[in-house]
Amino acid sequence: MLILKFIKILRGGHASKPGLGTALGAVAKAIVDIETHPYPYRLIPLAEAQLKAAAAVEDGDKKRIYQEPKKYWEELCALARQNPELDAMLHTTFAFTMAQASNQPNVLPSHVGMTMSCRILQGDTIESVMQYLQQFLPEGVRMRHVSGEDPMPTSTPDSDDYRTVERVLHTLYGKNITLVPFLMLGATDTHYYAPVVRRVFRFDGFLVDDRWGGAHQVNERIPADALPGSKQFFKTFLLEY
Repeated sequence: MLILKFIKILRGGHASKPGLGTALGAVAKAIVDIETHPYPYRLIPLAEAQLKAAAAVEDGDKKRIYQEPKKYWEELCALARQNPELDAMLHTTFAFTMAQASNQPNVLPSHVGMTMSCRILQGDTIESVMQYLQQFLPEGVRMRHVSGEDPMPTSTPDSDDYRTVERVLHTLYGKNITLVPFLMLGATDTHYYAPVVRRVFRFDGFLVDDRWGGAHQVNERIPADALPGSKQFFKTFLLEY
């Protein structure tokens, strides 16, 4: 996860004399330009594997498109524009999440800051993302790298380690479950583990149902009786491994 800050500094003053525009307006223009020019869609191998596996539990047009995402690329992109999760699988994403400006309605802000959370898709880098964004910044608006690292490589589902996970899940939940590799959309601590392990799978072993609250939404929650499922998964996995 890359965190960037967009900053504009002016003299400030009384709101009755704004002149040709304010610092807040300049940064707002950058936000609008960035949001209306998202990164182009592209299909990385893990996302393709996820879609093809997920086709088994879909139907209709979605099943057809997921089975051959390259063949039906334009239709897949149309679906992504209506589905935030699918959208995030296909490109680096930008989300403006925090803002700081004046603390009084009649005072021009002298220092404006907008914070962006950016999830970088594999194949892009901090450098390439910042270079892309630079073209949308009005004069005087600067961009600062607050935190974040280049994305770690994805682990392939075509591996003995993945097949071990598959065997464990079939042992715990039965042979009729469908395994779907998944491109993790949020930030993790993967960069701490990658130097010392062969592969990293972002998987927790929980059995999720409708009682769960959405991540970072109002009333985010995990039912207490779901916790043993993760414990049992890791216990079985370690014994199998």
